[in-house]
Amino acid sequence: MSVSSNELIATIIAVITLSFIKVVILFYQQFKSKSLPPIDLQPAYYLIIPPLCLLWFSVSKTSHYIGGSLSIDLSTSSFFAIILPYIAAVIWFVFLLVFLFDYFKSSFLESDFSPAQWGIV
Repeated sequence: MSVSSNELIATIIAVITLSFIKVVILFYQQFKSKSLPPIDLQPAYYLIIPPLCLLWFSVSKTSHYIGGSLSIDLSTSSFFAIILPYIAAVIWFVFLLVFLFDYFKSSFLESDFSPAQWGIV
Protein backbone atom coordinates (compact mmCIF):
# COMPACT_ATOMS: atom_id res chain seq x y z
CA MET A 1 0.00 0.00 0.00
CA SER A 2 1.36 3.37 -0.97
CA VAL A 3 1.40 6.35 1.38
CA SER A 4 0.10 8.62 -1.35
CA SER A 5 -2.33 8.36 -4.23
CA ASN A 6 0.11 10.48 -6.24
CA GLU A 7 2.67 8.16 -7.87
CA LEU A 8 5.41 10.80 -7.84
CA ILE A 9 5.08 11.41 -4.11
CA ALA A 10 5.04 7.67 -3.39
CA THR A 11 8.23 7.28 -5.44
CA ILE A 12 9.95 10.15 -3.64
CA ILE A 13 9.07 8.68 -0.25
CA ALA A 14 10.31 5.25 -1.36
CA VAL A 15 13.65 6.76 -2.38
CA ILE A 16 13.91 8.56 0.95
CA THR A 17 13.19 5.35 2.82
CA LEU A 18 15.68 3.26 0.86
CA SER A 19 18.41 5.90 1.14
CA PHE A 20 17.83 6.24 4.87
CA ILE A 21 17.92 2.48 5.38
CA LYS A 22 21.16 2.20 3.41
CA VAL A 23 22.86 4.94 5.43
CA VAL A 24 21.69 3.43 8.73
CA ILE A 25 22.86 -0.07 7.77
CA LEU A 26 26.27 1.20 6.66
CA PHE A 27 26.84 3.08 9.92
CA TYR A 28 25.47 0.23 12.04
CA GLN A 29 27.71 -2.37 10.40
CA GLN A 30 30.80 -0.23 10.91
CA PHE A 31 30.03 0.56 14.55
CA LYS A 32 29.29 -3.12 15.19
CA SER A 33 32.64 -4.28 13.82
CA LYS A 34 35.62 -4.30 16.15
CA SER A 35 38.22 -3.30 13.56
CA LEU A 36 38.65 -1.56 10.28
CA PRO A 37 38.11 -3.51 7.08
CA PRO A 38 41.11 -4.71 5.08
CA ILE A 39 43.09 -1.96 3.36
CA ASP A 40 41.69 -2.79 -0.08
CA LEU A 41 38.12 -2.29 1.17
CA GLN A 42 38.68 1.01 2.96
CA PRO A 43 37.93 3.19 -0.11
CA ALA A 44 34.36 1.91 0.20
CA TYR A 45 33.89 4.50 2.95
CA TYR A 46 33.35 6.94 0.09
CA LEU A 47 30.15 5.07 -0.79
CA ILE A 48 28.31 6.88 2.00
CA ILE A 49 28.41 10.19 0.09
CA PRO A 50 25.86 9.47 -2.72
CA PRO A 51 23.07 8.08 -0.49
CA LEU A 52 23.63 10.88 2.01
CA CYS A 53 23.14 13.52 -0.69
CA LEU A 54 20.21 11.68 -2.30
CA LEU A 55 18.51 11.25 1.05
CA TRP A 56 18.42 14.95 1.80
CA PHE A 57 17.66 15.89 -1.80
CA SER A 58 14.56 13.70 -1.46
CA VAL A 59 13.70 15.41 1.83
CA SER A 60 13.99 18.78 0.09
CA LYS A 61 11.70 17.70 -2.75
CA THR A 62 9.15 16.29 -0.35
CA SER A 63 9.13 19.44 1.77
CA HIS A 64 8.71 21.51 -1.41
CA TYR A 65 5.64 19.43 -2.29
CA ILE A 66 4.24 19.61 1.23
CA GLY A 67 4.83 23.36 1.35
CA GLY A 68 2.97 23.83 -1.93
CA SER A 69 0.11 21.56 -0.89
CA LEU A 70 -0.38 23.18 2.50
CA SER A 71 0.56 26.73 1.43
CA ILE A 72 3.42 26.82 3.94
CA ASP A 73 6.73 28.48 3.15
CA LEU A 74 9.33 25.75 3.66
CA SER A 75 11.94 27.27 1.35
CA THR A 76 14.38 27.84 4.21
CA SER A 77 14.18 24.24 5.39
CA SER A 78 14.50 23.03 1.79
CA PHE A 79 17.58 25.19 1.35
CA PHE A 80 19.21 23.73 4.45
CA ALA A 81 18.12 20.20 3.47
CA ILE A 82 20.22 20.62 0.32
CA ILE A 83 23.18 22.68 1.58
CA LEU A 84 23.97 20.96 4.90
CA PRO A 85 24.30 17.42 3.49
CA TYR A 86 26.61 18.62 0.74
CA ILE A 87 28.73 20.38 3.33
CA ALA A 88 28.73 17.15 5.35
CA ALA A 89 29.71 15.22 2.21
CA VAL A 90 32.65 17.55 1.55
CA ILE A 91 33.77 17.25 5.18
CA TRP A 92 33.44 13.45 4.96
CA PHE A 93 35.45 13.44 1.70
CA VAL A 94 38.26 15.50 3.24
CA PHE A 95 38.20 13.39 6.41
CA LEU A 96 38.60 10.26 4.30
CA LEU A 97 41.47 11.79 2.36
CA VAL A 98 43.29 12.27 5.67
CA PHE A 99 42.11 8.93 7.10
CA LEU A 100 43.19 7.00 4.00
CA PHE A 101 46.41 8.94 3.40
CA ASP A 102 48.57 5.83 3.94
CA TYR A 103 46.36 3.86 1.57
CA PHE A 104 46.71 6.48 -1.16
CA LYS A 105 50.43 6.78 -0.54
CA SER A 106 51.32 3.10 -0.53
CA SER A 107 48.53 0.98 -2.02
CA PHE A 108 46.27 2.93 -4.33
CA LEU A 109 48.47 3.07 -7.43
CA GLU A 110 50.29 -0.20 -6.79
CA SER A 111 47.45 -2.53 -5.88
CA ASP A 112 45.23 -4.48 -8.22
CA PHE A 113 41.88 -2.94 -8.96
CA SER A 114 39.35 -3.44 -6.18
CA PRO A 115 35.60 -2.82 -6.52
CA ALA A 116 35.84 -0.72 -3.35
CA GLN A 117 37.85 1.84 -5.33
CA TRP A 118 34.65 2.76 -7.20
CA GLY A 119 33.59 4.50 -3.99
CA ILE A 120 36.10 7.22 -4.80
CA VAL A 121 34.73 7.62 -8.32
